[in-house]
Amino acid sequence: MYKLEDIFNHSYYTQRLPISSSKIINNSDNLLITIGESWTWGDSLEDHNFDRLPNVWGQRLATKLSTNWLNIARCGASNFWIVYQLNEILRNEQTLETFKRQFSNLTFILCLTEFGREFTEDWTYIDNNPSKQTINPEYSPLEIVKQCNQFIITTLEHAVNRLEEHFNINMILTHNFSSNKFWTHTFDTVPLTWTELTAKHLGIEYLSDNVCCNADHIDFLKNKSKHINKLDECLAQQDAANKAIDFLIKSPMNYKKASKHPTPENHELFAEYIYQNIF
Repeated sequence: MYKLEDIFNHSYYTQRLPISSSKIINNSDNLLITIGESWTWGDSLEDHNFDRLPNVWGQRLATKLSTNWLNIARCGASNFWIVYQLNEILRNEQTLETFKRQFSNLTFILCLTEFGREFTEDWTYIDNNPSKQTINPEYSPLEIVKQCNQFIITTLEHAVNRLEEHFNINMILTHNFSSNKFWTHTFDTVPLTWTELTAKHLGIEYLSDNVCCNADHIDFLKNKSKHINKLDECLAQQDAANKAIDFLIKSPMNYKKASKHPTPENHELFAEYIYQNIF
């Protein structure tokens, strides 16, 4: 019988395998599933001589909860990819039965990221291609972001409803360096993004609580929108993105590679924050 992580470690996702790992406690029918991108995967930890899995926030939280844990994360992944992983449990009967034999209660914690990565990923392996969704050019850039995020939330709601036919489901949404202001949903969440939490912990004023994406995706929004205010909104987003990067570069709790991944201390900070606010 295959391991839980084998369900998700498909070669067509990434050459950097595994994207999934698990830690199973045999006397528990509860499973914590953490899903995200590089911040959840634990990127940069091994570059600084730390064992990756014991130091990622997912396993830190699972240890606090004394529960089974499954981590699903891919460096550079989009929000739609993060949400779509719920469908991997439902893709075929063998996968679903594997979960049903072992668990009754599934707690999902998704760490969402910036807008726009969906439009540069390969979605040929599924029918519900998010990059082909219709974007209204009359919308302003931030209205486009909210529209696309709603598409993701609708996809998530559908998957949760299907999973609830078989399990008790607890769904929690969190955010890394991108703002939670562009999302509307009824799922549980925590008040601060991971970056806002880091700034509060360090006692540093955080001046970028409305960032939704980086420069490449700001250009995407600029090209898609015909709205009269598109340049003003894009310039404001560029300023917010620059301030976020400036903070992360200065933060002693973030490495300086790529999207400025968290240190072990920061993973612990995030895990404890979720534990205190949700559990």
